[in-house]
Amino acid sequence: MSTAGLHQIGVTYDAVQDRMVLRVSSTDKSEWRLALTRRFVRLLWQTLVGVLEKHPDIRADLMPRVKEAMLAMYHQAAVQNADVGRAFAEDNRDLTSNTGPQLVTAARVKAVNESHTELHFRTIAGTDLRFTIDKNGLHAFCHLLVKCAVGAEWNLPLAIGDAATVAPSGERVH
Repeated sequence: MSTAGLHQIGVTYDAVQDRMVLRVSSTDKSEWRLALTRRFVRLLWQTLVGVLEKHPDIRADLMPRVKEAMLAMYHQAAVQNADVGRAFAEDNRDLTSNTGPQLVTAARVKAVNESHTELHFRTIAGTDLRFTIDKNGLHAFCHLLVKCAVGAEWNLPLAIGDAATVAPSGERVH
């Protein structure tokens, strides 16, 4: 990504390709579309949840069920506070318009500090897309992945904390 910051993130499902399409836009109105396979999402998931589990209130000495409940509570609160109602800006420059969504082949998830995480995606075409997302945005991104995987009927074991926790639906995170 350019030096501009993350503005919007969304996830949809492409049934023809059987892939999720991650749509990311920056504050300088650049936009990328990345294709995520089922296998890739399954591998990425544990890393994303691992970062979320590093919340300062979730201590290592807590019982597993207590940890899960706390994580679910933080997740639900973050998703409920996410701005998911606004459509993607129509005047973004889609930098993948000539190629279509670029297939992601590798990713790195790195905690920058307690409140921010860097996501780094590499595509089959060699494009690197890096952006920093805050903790609430990361929870919302995970929610979008879960919602999309359920809609795609991928039957992936994607859950944050207590799987019975219900979070509101949404398509985009701003």
